[in-house]
Amino acid sequence: MLKALKLVEERGVEKGIKIGEERTTRKIVLRLLLKQFGDLEEEYVRVIENKKVEELDIILEKIIDIKEIEELEKYLY
Repeated sequence: MLKALKLVEERGVEKGIKIGEERTTRKIVLRLLLKQFGDLEEEYVRVIENKKVEELDIILEKIIDIKEIEELEKYLY
């Protein structure tokens, strides 16, 4: 019984860590884009907020190369 409770607790902690990482990654992507381009269209923000971490990581890798906000679209859609 204790092993089962410990396993459930560990899974909960892992899920919480994953959620925290996702939020942090989204926040970083949005901050960098805001710094580079100023205001973002609400559509861009909405799409970014719904991206998986793996997709956000790709955007993070490409942010320096994105010169025009329209170039971001190929990573969003």
